[in-house]
Amino acid sequence: MSGKRCLEWKISVIVPVYNSESYIRECLASVLNQTYRNIEILVVDDGSVDRSAEVCEELRKRDRRIRIFRQTHCGVSAARNRGIYEASGRYVFFIDSDDMIHPHLLEALVMRAGIYDTDLLFCTYRKVHTAQIKRMADRIKTVYSPKKCRWEEGERSDALGWFHEKHSKELSCIGGKMIRRDRIGEVRFDEELSKGEDTVLLYRLCSKGMKMSYLDEGWYYYRTYPESITAAQGKRVTAKDFGAYKIIRAGEAEKGNIKWALIWEYRYMWKLLSEYLVFKTKKDKKNSRILKQVTEAERSHPLYGMLPVRTRVLFSSLYLGCSYVPPVRGLWRFKQRIMGGKEYERFDLGNCSNL
Repeated sequence: MSGKRCLEWKISVIVPVYNSESYIRECLASVLNQTYRNIEILVVDDGSVDRSAEVCEELRKRDRRIRIFRQTHCGVSAARNRGIYEASGRYVFFIDSDDMIHPHLLEALVMRAGIYDTDLLFCTYRKVHTAQIKRMADRIKTVYSPKKCRWEEGERSDALGWFHEKHSKELSCIGGKMIRRDRIGEVRFDEELSKGEDTVLLYRLCSKGMKMSYLDEGWYYYRTYPESITAAQGKRVTAKDFGAYKIIRAGEAEKGNIKWALIWEYRYMWKLLSEYLVFKTKKDKKNSRILKQVTEAERSHPLYGMLPVRTRVLFSSLYLGCSYVPPVRGLWRFKQRIMGGKEYERFDLGNCSNL
């Protein structure tokens, strides 16, 4: 396909907004400053009660590529679904209201899509603290050189392998993903899920078979800030928080893909234990009790029994150690910091890979 013809494609950038007045200006500025200009920016205000709407309206008056939609507070999934409904571009691109993107990202993705007729394109992401944002301004003003970009291509038959293993980190979140709109079809974000709704959507798309292109550049800037961590720690945990793991695990088990079902069983158990560790360390009795019940119930699941014996022994030891031996909690937290939360990627299926 002609690289010049793709420059005619409109890209619909979907931005769900909820009480983001502190960050939405920087987010939208990073989109408006893209070197690829043929875009529409669909801001879906999900019932914000701060000045988010005013900031967005101010920017809309300056640049008519911004379109604003308002709805009562229904959650981020409903906001993204509204964005998909309103989109008119050949591709849709997702960015969260507190994140930013490199000025050449959309240009790079569109040019690649024009060459390979790709269904889903994405780059890796870089975590940045709010204090780092302004210091990064000069660093990201680099000249885009297609020859210097490192790309990897995947056929539709490779999609699930990329999702489950090869690029599981990047394909666990929707930020920075550019997806051909007609390939999304009727797939939508699950509005019943409180967490992991973007992972489930990407799983369902990959299950259809998606031709993908991966840009090995950290051009999506994922913002981390103290208030988000504090808010998360104050919430009441529920079994629904882990619904994404169950959906993906069950989906692969039903298709007979036991290898990938076991990978998600492992990740689910690791997530439960990690959350349990946090709440136990903070002496949060309510959340600790809930997670203890969920973890004990999961240990009776048939797929858990199919994990290698050494893996089950590890889980049991950590579970009991974190419950009753404070030094174990300290050692595990130290290991998590050193490993950067990547323990699940080291999972060895052992003899289970042939099941």
